[in-house]
Amino acid sequence: MEKYIHLVLICWIISHVGHAALSIFYEQSPAVFLVPIIRLLLVLLIIGAWRRNRWAAKMCAIFAVVVIVIHGSFIWCREPYGAFSIPVLVFDILEVVVAILYLVFFFSSQRERYLSGPNEA
Repeated sequence: MEKYIHLVLICWIISHVGHAALSIFYEQSPAVFLVPIIRLLLVLLIIGAWRRNRWAAKMCAIFAVVVIVIHGSFIWCREPYGAFSIPVLVFDILEVVVAILYLVFFFSSQRERYLSGPNEA
């Protein structure tokens, strides 16, 4: 179970970093500055969940629901981003899939066993 959740968290970090890197090229001001900062804060929250912080794990579950709603609407009402359209779509889909997988973990019986395990440095 530990490897499963770590794989999910790694994929979630990759999707945030990918969105942050791509947003520099297609977002307009002030979003060009805000999106990477927000993504960095979300990565720090995911790292907190990795380190078995209960508050961070709960906040990740809340943000997983938000991600599903927001990115689901972005995918459904897609506007082209020019040359970045396909990479952005890939990271959107990755983020939705990972958010769903995180919610499966969060509402499973394995969550308490993972969170009560030894803290990883």
